[in-house]
Amino acid sequence: MVIRKCVQNADFQLSWALGIDRVQLNEAFWLVLGVVGTQIPADILPENPGPEYRLKWATLDVKKANAMLDAIGLTKKDAEGFRLRTDNGRRLRIQIDVAQTLIPTWQQQAEMIIQQWKAIGIAADAKLFERSLFYTRVRSDENQIPIFAKGGSEALLLYPSNCLPVDG
Repeated sequence: MVIRKCVQNADFQLSWALGIDRVQLNEAFWLVLGVVGTQIPADILPENPGPEYRLKWATLDVKKANAMLDAIGLTKKDAEGFRLRTDNGRRLRIQIDVAQTLIPTWQQQAEMIIQQWKAIGIAADAKLFERSLFYTRVRSDENQIPIFAKGGSEALLLYPSNCLPVDG
């Protein structure tokens, strides 16, 4: 229940976002060809909320992320610097579920993020699932953080389930 409460907390989610070094991910996995930023529509589309939203909450800021986690009550840490659960004093540990697909680097991307989150005291594990089992877990709300492709908000009519709650 504590994990669910944390995962559903907007400030907790935003602190995760600030704890990710997207520049490092772009260098390691996309050969600096990716666009570092949020998943907002392209600047040329009318749905784009403005240029300031491209990097809002998408820039590495360990100090701010730590301050946000402290502000929501996750102030206690173990000897290794990982944050402790508020219910039992054990290490707060998050699981990232990864779908086994044609994109072989998702597991490694998750592992890099896990390494980056150490700076904000978040412990996490990545677990690879066969694709149909991954979807079953997503539809049954049995995961904490699923990683899967975002077809792009630019393709809203082609991939509405990425932006709207329409997937069965």
